Amino acid sequence: MTGVASALVEAWQELRINKTRILLALLGVALSVAALTSVVGVGNLAREGFKATSERNGGRSAILGVGVYGPSQPNPQKLEEAYRASSSATA
Repeated sequence: MTGVASALVEAWQELRINKTRILLALLGVALSVAALTSVVGVGNLAREGFKATSERNGGRSAILGVGVYGPSQPNPQKLEEAYRASSSATA
């Protein structure tokens, strides 16, 4: 018990001597905790917003994109067959 009392007395004396330094340190700690909390909170809100938008727009976790590139025009029948094969393979 005397250890706690002596610690409190010593802390009070330090506070009286170094008021400005201690107050600035406490202010810095409070601001950093507030900044960290708000950044984490905004990140969670953004993640939940993206998740809700994704679920509202079909609820799919992935989107398949098919592109055809080449020097000449592709055969439309083969293109249709390839597209149907790729979309049925993912369903």
